[in-house]
Amino acid sequence: MASAEQIGTRSDDNIRGKKNARGGWWCHELILRAVLCTLGTALSLYALHVEMHRENDSTYRAWCDLAESVSCSRVFTSRWGRGFGLVEPLLGKDSMLNQPNSIFALPFFTLQLLLGMTQSATAALVLMVTAVVASAGCFYLAYLLLFVLHDMCFVCIASYLVTFALLTLDYRRLVHLHAHWQVQPPPPTKRQLQRDREKTE
Repeated sequence: MASAEQIGTRSDDNIRGKKNARGGWWCHELILRAVLCTLGTALSLYALHVEMHRENDSTYRAWCDLAESVSCSRVFTSRWGRGFGLVEPLLGKDSMLNQPNSIFALPFFTLQLLLGMTQSATAALVLMVTAVVASAGCFYLAYLLLFVLHDMCFVCIASYLVTFALLTLDYRRLVHLHAHWQVQPPPPTKRQLQRDREKTE
């Protein structure tokens, strides 16, 4: 039968192994998050670039404009390309919130990158909530893309996939943090603190 000391050693080794595995996961997660956020930011900036050029020049043709039904610029300059098609009917065309959809995407990817650098539980919850909201917006825009505009916007679809990937990453972070909290030793009680104080004296 294993002694209490051996059991305690095995338990410490198990906790140490989980911490090392979590450290490896943390490095991979940071790299993947940085790649996804950089890609999402690049797609958003390109969408903004296409929309601005198309508004100033109706003959402008982006590389993603492959056909009449495969045109990203047609999607970006549609009524749903600004304020998700909801701001203008509610607040008017000149409202400050009636901005291109890509403008709203930029803070999301920036927030995902910056908060993703900390292991705070609060940051993990904020990341998850914002990713859920952004994913809901992607589902809404994807519905409009397929069933209202009848268009195939590859830039839009790539942005949706990046957002869903970040949602998965944020969920996995919560799972890993929860597992880490479970292996952490409970805080010492007052009696244990008193005993430790008496031993040191």
